[in-house]
Amino acid sequence: MAKNKKNKFKLRYVLILIILVSASFAFYKFFPEKFNKINNNKIYNGYLKSDKYEVELMEKNDTTKTKKFIRGTKIKYFEKKISVDEVLYTEVKINNDHYLISDDYITNKYEEVVGEKTRYVRTSTTIYKEKDKLDISGFYKKGEEINIIGFDRLNDDGSVNMYKTEKGYVYSKYLEELLDVANKNYDPNGLYLTHASRGDSYGGGSADNLDYYPVDKPNFENNKLLDNAKTLYLNCGVLNNIDAYINLAKNTGINAFVVDIKENTIPSYKSDVMKEYSPTAYNKAVYSKEDYKNIIKICQSLRLLHMLMREQMLLTVLHVSLAFAAVAELKLRICDFCPATDCTFMFCNAGTGSRLRKLCPELFLTPLLFSRKPGL
Repeated sequence: MAKNKKNKFKLRYVLILIILVSASFAFYKFFPEKFNKINNNKIYNGYLKSDKYEVELMEKNDTTKTKKFIRGTKIKYFEKKISVDEVLYTEVKINNDHYLISDDYITNKYEEVVGEKTRYVRTSTTIYKEKDKLDISGFYKKGEEINIIGFDRLNDDGSVNMYKTEKGYVYSKYLEELLDVANKNYDPNGLYLTHASRGDSYGGGSADNLDYYPVDKPNFENNKLLDNAKTLYLNCGVLNNIDAYINLAKNTGINAFVVDIKENTIPSYKSDVMKEYSPTAYNKAVYSKEDYKNIIKICQSLRLLHMLMREQMLLTVLHVSLAFAAVAELKLRICDFCPATDCTFMFCNAGTGSRLRKLCPELFLTPLLFSRKPGL
């Protein structure tokens, strides 16, 4: 009898122990923060940081498995370290799951989640004064090193939209991590050498330092780009006979007109911007603002025109020329500075108005489809 009582006591003890262990495990599983508070393991709020787009974390329960998260992901992390193969890691919690990671990838400040400190310019690019405005403060040339001091926001894949530099904000899509990559000329089909071999025929610069790197062309609901454009170029001298060209387009399959805002020597219409900055050019304009606007509206109403430049663009050109014109006879190559999202340019001169006559800047705009902020 005594032996049976002793066995029953042991069995009860084991059952109680199992219940306590199970309860403790369940408590830890479903209330880890409270469990860690009881164990004096402080919990902090933070973010994942890295100089790469993603951060790789080890699963706490099986360190042979890993999972990647975008930098900037919100986390909770614990004060006490966990040793794995004699290496100390910090336990972090993301969406109720627990992982291990080095302290090097944790920060308390969101503005520190981007770890890169330098980048190199692959495509010469605009510097904006502020991240959410179109005011231009300068220009970075291909191959320049940029020191990064911040960023505006992260994209869904962890990449940066715009980096903050000492001079302002620049789009990350025109930058590279390595200098040798940034200095390379994009030339998958040998077209770069074809253009470069032409030399400097007209004094506006050669094509050997232009960048032909492909850029994504944005589409906007109220300003769709054509998938298959069949274009006809019309200079301003023929726009007064626009009906004839519309009839030609209807009968030949042409679905887009390329028109001039400014000819080689004269503007197409009397822009208010030119009136202020270049009265001489304003007086030589071919059309009044209203007449030119009506011509454009006729084309747009027939969905034939993808004329994607707006009046404010000229203001940007003149502002840039004035900002950079430190000495007379300045020649300025601008390869991708336009803040408009939907402009294609072939050639433009700054004009010879009274305020610019002594500076004589020459602007040679490359035939690129610029990708920039909407709004102009």
